[in-house]
Amino acid sequence: FCTFVFSQVFNYFNCRKIGQREINVFEKIFTKINYYFWLSVAFVAGFQWIMVQTFLHTLTRTVPLSRSEWGACIVAGAMVIPVAALFKLTGPGLLRIIPFTKFIDEDKEVTDGMVTKITNFSNI
Repeated sequence: FCTFVFSQVFNYFNCRKIGQREINVFEKIFTKINYYFWLSVAFVAGFQWIMVQTFLHTLTRTVPLSRSEWGACIVAGAMVIPVAALFKLTGPGLLRIIPFTKFIDEDKEVTDGMVTKITNFSNI
């Protein structure tokens, strides 16, 4: 359970860079502080800890974890970053084998007006 949630936290970092050529997901992470991003990361990680370690573990039917188990969950969750980088390094040939990629092209320009407005707002 905790590995799944931590993989979601690390996917937040993966989603910062899209496209085949953008591999470094930590590039300029502290130069322009996005408070919504850091607030959501802190909330998900904090709520994960509260759910497992405090009284909410009875609700989710989990047991409190030791430090080494938390470390293992964080390392396992962080594996989504190098896996995504490896997929980007393999080139488009391997990604064409995966059936869902025929519907997704991250390198195309977005034509959705809402996405464009959000992008323009975040670049202010």
